[in-house]
Amino acid sequence: MRIHTKAPWYEMYPRDYIYNTRSMDATELGIHISLSNYYWINKCEPINRREVDRIIKSIKVRKKKFSDFKKKYPFYFVNDNFVSPELDSALEKLVQQSIISGKGNDAKALKKKKKELSRDSHTDTDTDTNTESHIYKQSESKTESNTDSNINKDTNSKYSVSKLLNDYPYMKNNNN
Repeated sequence: MRIHTKAPWYEMYPRDYIYNTRSMDATELGIHISLSNYYWINKCEPINRREVDRIIKSIKVRKKKFSDFKKKYPFYFVNDNFVSPELDSALEKLVQQSIISGKGNDAKALKKKKKELSRDSHTDTDTDTNTESHIYKQSESKTESNTDSNINKDTNSKYSVSKLLNDYPYMKNNNN
């Protein structure tokens, strides 16, 4: 079973974890890791007593051992609910990174949109007096009516004739 959360992982620095849990035995480490994982999956919402009991039962820890864990590490239990200050700070860090990343992404999207709008407004207006860079050069002889024979000979133009003809059909030379 896969549980999807916005942040499906949390940072665990081995040196910090060893330092913070150096007084725990193997069973206490198992309790701590299991409760921490459930805490993270629930987006760092406190785990109530009933849910904690269910988790402890699922990992097959004796009630006496869990009771000793609660007495030994009371800072993990607020109003009989499991909380993890380490994971709270890790979540806060991720939220801040997400906000900063979101602002950066918004700025990039805005810049891209402005660039597209300026490009569109430039091609839509006829304020440019140099029409050779925007319109294909018309054939020297007015007798040719086939638009395929009108080739853009201006190599400096950034717009191809076929694209211009598709985007601006009124530009076709209809002189017969």
